[in-house]
Amino acid sequence: MKDYMDLPKYFAGWDVGIMPFALNDATRFISPTKTPEYLSSGLPVVSTAIRDVERPYGELGLAKIARSAEEFIAHSEQR
Repeated sequence: MKDYMDLPKYFAGWDVGIMPFALNDATRFISPTKTPEYLSSGLPVVSTAIRDVERPYGELGLAKIARSAEEFIAHSEQR
C-alpha cells in the first residue's frame, strides 16, 4: 500500500500500468481501483478483459484490453 501523496514519485519510473488479472469467477465482477490511479498518473494502462476496465476505460480508448498473453505483451510494448 502506498500513500496517495507518494504515487507520482512511485510511478515516475514506470513505463506502463499493468493489470494482468486472471479471468475467472473471482475476478468476474471486480472493479480495480488501480485503473484511475494509473490513468491519473499519466501511465498508459494495459489490462486483461475485466468488465469494469473494458467499460468504460477500454471503450473510451483510455486502456488497452488484452485477450491473450501475446496481446498483453504487444500492448505493453506499444506504450
